[in-house]
Amino acid sequence: MDDSGLWPWILTVTFAGAMVVAMVWDLVTFEIPDTLSVTLVVMALAALFLGGQGWSVISFHLLGGLGAFAFGVVMFSLGQWGGGDVKFMAAVSLWLNGLALIQYLLVAAIAGGVLAVAILVFRRFSLPQAWAERAWLAQLHRADKGLPYGVALGSGGLIMLGPAVAGVIGP
Repeated sequence: MDDSGLWPWILTVTFAGAMVVAMVWDLVTFEIPDTLSVTLVVMALAALFLGGQGWSVISFHLLGGLGAFAFGVVMFSLGQWGGGDVKFMAAVSLWLNGLALIQYLLVAAIAGGVLAVAILVFRRFSLPQAWAERAWLAQLHRADKGLPYGVALGSGGLIMLGPAVAGVIGP
């Protein structure tokens, strides 16, 4: 597929938009809509198959997505992640290949560490009354809530935006 014109722009906007929506949605609701993950999977597969990628490249993208999904299932079974995090990370991983996938996972893990520290600090202090009246901030402040890990996964995706789009467009 010709990588000039509208298609790369559509892929870039779709990927970046999904990252931002997932981050905000997860921060506010502690959930990531399945429609974001499904959209990412459909767009990645369309780009891979329409872009003239060889089966070896497509298979590595698929293996990366499946491997990320398997890792996410382990995290879910340990009670560390929600189902939305698992599906979202697998969908994002489908866009990346080889070193770019490893970089994404590393960046997302670092972002997750920063997120964890930031939220732990946030939870150590009392919320001002005006903040406590906002349901999403009150929920985020609760010590018994987990982390909205979609923020870390989306941050990693935004940082890897260029390699993600280039990875599915192909030569």
